[in-house]
Amino acid sequence: MSRFLLKLHGYQVGVYTAFYIHCGHLWENIRVCKDSRFLRKLYLCKACKLQVHDKVRDELLHKLLLDIPSRLDTERLIIRKYTEGDGRELYLLLGRNNNREFLWENVEEVASIKTEREAEIKVRKHSAEWFARDRFVMGLWLKSENKYVGEIWIEPKKWEVPSFEIGWFLDQGYQRRGIATEAAQRALEFLFNDLNAHKVIVITRDTNPRSLKLAERLGFRREGHFRESRIENGKRYGLLYYGMLRTEFSSI
Repeated sequence: MSRFLLKLHGYQVGVYTAFYIHCGHLWENIRVCKDSRFLRKLYLCKACKLQVHDKVRDELLHKLLLDIPSRLDTERLIIRKYTEGDGRELYLLLGRNNNREFLWENVEEVASIKTEREAEIKVRKHSAEWFARDRFVMGLWLKSENKYVGEIWIEPKKWEVPSFEIGWFLDQGYQRRGIATEAAQRALEFLFNDLNAHKVIVITRDTNPRSLKLAERLGFRREGHFRESRIENGKRYGLLYYGMLRTEFSSI
């Protein structure tokens, strides 16, 4: 059987037999089939009918090879990866509209930022996490005011599923305008269409009614309630777990 040198997006991933060749089409074109000759799971490209072995499939899905956008747009928002200089915007948000006090209970790692320098370090770390595909953290800018108003973060849980956790916060002065819903809906499109998510989860405190209502409004299903499982400053609280599958997202 002839052998071919396989290259994937410019990366040499090894030498495979002819029926292992990757055709170059997007992963979304590939469907699973069974090859009775080799008793192995193969992946058939719907565009050109070439077969891709599951070992090559793993290379296709390698997180560092994902070609994903760093900016998402909605009618009112720019949602993008943090860049150098964005720390000042984050620091200014913490100083207005009682945001720091609100975030102490819900997003402590942000609320604990004390200086503009610390904020800049934080956003540069997020930028590095993005390139390593360890975390996808994006700021929210309101187009009409060119103003930073919040954040969406996405954390991979298991790339082999693939499953992700999503979270958010919004400037208190811009709540009750549908901004968080608009941002989260666009982020879900990013998750299922660009990151090829099979499942997305939300974990929120049961003392945060706005966050849990948003999850339910987006179509997440409640999968669990860990009642009074945490304690902070002498007060107990629980965690609510929500989940959404790809099929549930596509049916919304």
